[in-house]
Amino acid sequence: MSDNLPQVEAALLAYKQQFDMRVSNAAREISIALESYGKREIKGERPKGEKAITGEPPMNRTGNLRRSIRGTSQRVGFAKYSAIAGTDMIYGRAVEVGAPYNPPSWQNGEHFPYLEPALQKFAMSGLITRILIKHIGVK
Repeated sequence: MSDNLPQVEAALLAYKQQFDMRVSNAAREISIALESYGKREIKGERPKGEKAITGEPPMNRTGNLRRSIRGTSQRVGFAKYSAIAGTDMIYGRAVEVGAPYNPPSWQNGEHFPYLEPALQKFAMSGLITRILIKHIGVK
């Protein structure tokens, strides 16, 4: 009887590393796709002086908010990653959810969600499943 335990352990370690890399690549692609969905929610141009419609995604004025949306992925454990998209603009949260983050010049309750609708559309698109199948190869 031969002892091939070292070869089995080496093969398992190689598989573990390969699987973790596949999940990492899937998380990265998901975060990039989510970033794209977020940017697409900010549509059109809003001329200066024209009032935005509360409850609707914001329209582009300077492009800064749209350009600031970034997707990132982060490892949180073995083959466990988070995929996040958001903005680092100081007013990004106020635009998305309104009070208590909105400035005094806004009416109470004004908000212009763009990331939440993007997340809902992304979740319903089936893209997450297709990305996971592409990188991991399971249904």
